[in-house]
Amino acid sequence: MDINPYASPQTHSGVPLEAELVESSAWRNGNLLIVGHNAVLPPRCVKCNAPTDRPHKRFRMTWYSPLAYLGLLLGLVPFVLIVLLIQRKLVLDVGICEEHRHRRRLGIVVGLLGSAMGFGLIVLGLVQFTESMALPFCSGLALIGVSLVFCIRMTRIVWPKHIDKRFAEVHGVCPEFLDALPEAPS
Repeated sequence: MDINPYASPQTHSGVPLEAELVESSAWRNGNLLIVGHNAVLPPRCVKCNAPTDRPHKRFRMTWYSPLAYLGLLLGLVPFVLIVLLIQRKLVLDVGICEEHRHRRRLGIVVGLLGSAMGFGLIVLGLVQFTESMALPFCSGLALIGVSLVFCIRMTRIVWPKHIDKRFAEVHGVCPEFLDALPEAPS
């Protein structure tokens, strides 16, 4: 029997198309976005629901159970090994409008500049071998901490709540974007 190259595909990668369609869908569940690992989101900003004409931004997310922190009782190396063994990953392409892209870039620049200035203050404090060296040193440490927290808050678009083998629950999506999606199947 010959293969018809013009026939509709029956399966793809050994997975029936219906199951593939379900895994590539997106739903809402309260304030969470539920997505499959092959999800394709609508071309709208996930932060303000504005239409986007630019390509989606790719986010690589990693999640592991909070129980992994019990591995810290055994030490840092066992904790890292446990996390590497049990982590789940998700790659998600999300739409971001120009305003939120600008805000993200601003957060990166401020975080880098603040960290560089904090590092400079630490070096200045270490170069001065007097009693007054504690002020620039401590100020540098504080500036690095504040700028990193600011950078994380400004650049974080979406983040995972839970990732399993088929689906992921994602935080950070605006209610307007979620309202346009169907309710998650139970």
